[in-house]
Amino acid sequence: GETCFWSHTRMNALTKIFNSTARYAPLTHSALRTGAVSLLLQRRNLRINPTVSRSDYWAGRREFRYSSDDVTQWKQQYPVLQRYNETELEEWRKAFDAVDYQHDGKISAAELMKHGEFSNDKLHIIRQHDLDHNNALDFGEFADAMFTIDLETLKEDFSGFDPTDVKMEFDKYAMCPPGQHEAAIDMEGVRRLMHDHYFTVVTDTDARRLFALMDTDGDGKIDMEDFKTFLFFHRK
Repeated sequence: GETCFWSHTRMNALTKIFNSTARYAPLTHSALRTGAVSLLLQRRNLRINPTVSRSDYWAGRREFRYSSDDVTQWKQQYPVLQRYNETELEEWRKAFDAVDYQHDGKISAAELMKHGEFSNDKLHIIRQHDLDHNNALDFGEFADAMFTIDLETLKEDFSGFDPTDVKMEFDKYAMCPPGQHEAAIDMEGVRRLMHDHYFTVVTDTDARRLFALMDTDGDGKIDMEDFKTFLFFHRK
């Protein structure tokens, strides 16, 4: 098989060549694969600048300011948000408030569907996370629902990829730990993966959650087998 050095060297060279001739915004490693760029964009149906995350795009429309008291209140009101620190919770709140057009602390499916990256096939996830069955998502429900939607969409992004495409994608995020010959994706690689696949919000807490899901054999690293198992065999 390829060495880690060759995999990264090849991808860096290809990225430089592509970006030097690109007419529009440069593509990251995650978008550089044979026949996969248009496929990914078609499946995501993105209508936003592909160089920014959804939270950057939404939050960029309005300016939000929060206090420590706000964060304390959110954690008390929504226990599921206890996992986040203050900075992370503020980032999630920016994404929430940017979609809460009515400013009533609830987001309906209709409000979410105003954004091009949402589609009817994700409505079942919204309903699953509407725990109080009021046909809307509160802040806590929203954060959990969006993370789940991002996970499902990530896996959909790889549907139809052949083994070569999957290997190239893995190589973009994997590194060879010192003294080892097998490449693996570390926490920073997971964060880059989340950014490149437009996760709603990318926090350390959510990166750890995704890392734990991708480390399918629980050995503390994400190797190629974990990567394939997560993408293709852990589907609902």
